[in-house]
Amino acid sequence: MGPDHFQIPAGYFKSATHRLSAQDEADHYLQVSLLMTWPDLRMPGEDDATAQLGTPLPLIQVDLEHDPYRETLRTQLDPVYKRLARGGARPTTAGLNMLMLSVRAAQNRDIIVYDPEAKDGFIARCVKKRSGAKAVCHRTVTPGGGQLIRYQFDQTLLPSWRELDDAIKAKVRGFRT
Repeated sequence: MGPDHFQIPAGYFKSATHRLSAQDEADHYLQVSLLMTWPDLRMPGEDDATAQLGTPLPLIQVDLEHDPYRETLRTQLDPVYKRLARGGARPTTAGLNMLMLSVRAAQNRDIIVYDPEAKDGFIARCVKKRSGAKAVCHRTVTPGGGQLIRYQFDQTLLPSWRELDDAIKAKVRGFRT
């Protein structure tokens, strides 16, 4: 992807097309979507004691992309999201602040959570598509050189945002060749 080279085991690929083509020599992609289990970041279906007990592990979708011009949520925090928020920022779980973007009738359907301590720190948008559904959070990390790591996770994992962020970045670094 772009100037970056990765070697990713086929079992991580979300799409069957990528899984099959990943077994060839060297494929080049603009973007790939991967699935990983939390907290071990293994391939889905890989032997795991918790999964064998019938408790499915949470899945994290990780998209790798090369786009040097992509804006992140963090660049839009002050000029856009803080102005759209209903009320001001409120403290929430694990040192994060929360901005409510949804209307009152749609309580907690669209929120921004961010680390108020770090200028370029953690930020995610959590969206609940319909009542009764789980809220899914979306995070983009820009490690540099135009590389983007976008990942999606269940909102219940927000208390572990530091571990989640560090683990995802380390896992992607481990795929680099």
